[in-house]
Amino acid sequence: MKKWLASLSIGCALQLLPLHGAEPVAAVQEESIDASKDIDHLLISEALGHLISKNLANLGPDFNMDRVIKGLKDAHSGKPTPLSEEQTVEAIHKIQEKSFQKLASENLREAQDFLDINSKKENVVSLESGKIQYVTLQKGEGPLVEATSNPLIKYQGKFLNGQVFGESEAGETISLSDTFPGFSKALVGMKEGEKRTIYIHPDLGYGTSGMLPPNSLLTFEVEIMKSHVPDDKVENADGIADTELLDQKDNIEEIK
Repeated sequence: MKKWLASLSIGCALQLLPLHGAEPVAAVQEESIDASKDIDHLLISEALGHLISKNLANLGPDFNMDRVIKGLKDAHSGKPTPLSEEQTVEAIHKIQEKSFQKLASENLREAQDFLDINSKKENVVSLESGKIQYVTLQKGEGPLVEATSNPLIKYQGKFLNGQVFGESEAGETISLSDTFPGFSKALVGMKEGEKRTIYIHPDLGYGTSGMLPPNSLLTFEVEIMKSHVPDDKVENADGIADTELLDQKDNIEEIK
C-alpha cells in the first residue's frame, strides 16, 4: 500500500491522544490543566469529538457524519456493528486505493498538459523527450556540474499549483548519484553561478512513490553555488532525495 494511504488500526480515532509523559499534540490554550480544579467532562467530550473528526479526515474517505455518530451511539449502547473491524479496515483501504489511483491519473494528465504547452514557450529547453524542461534565469561562468558531482545549491521546490514543498536558502550540498533522476539530469551541465527554473515530469520525479501527492509535476528554482564539493566534506549527501524535504504532514498523516 502506498505511503500516501493512511494506515488504519483499531482505535485510530484516539491515536492523537498523548501517552502518559508524552508531549501533547496540540492545545487550544497554552496553560496546562490545573489538576486541583474540577475537570469539565462535557468540554472534554466535545474536544474528543474534534480529535475523532480530525482522524476521520486523515483517513481520506468522505464519511457520513450522521452514520458515524449513529455508530458511536450504537457501540456505546452495546448494539452489534454492521461490519467487523477487519471488514471495515479492508473497505477503507479499498476506497483509499481508488482515490489514490484517481488522483494519480489526474495529476499525470495535468503534468503532461502543462509540459506540452510549456515546451512551446520562448527560452524553454527540453531534455529527455520533454520530460525535463528548464529556463535559464542567470548565466554562470564557473566550472560545470558533472553527473558524479556533489554540487552546493540553493533551491526552492514547488508543485504545479505553486505550493512550496521544500527549500534551502542557505545552500545545501547534494550527491547527484543519490537524488532522483529528473533532478540530477537537470543539473548536469550547469555552471557555478547559474540559476535555472526546472520542470520535471512525474516519470523522472517521484511518480506514485514517496510522501508527495502521486504523479506530481515538480518545479525547482536552482542556483549552483559551487559545482562540486569533495565527498569527505559533504555533510548531507541525501539532499533532495531526503523525503524529509518533501514533508507533507499537514496533508498526509500516517496513523499507526
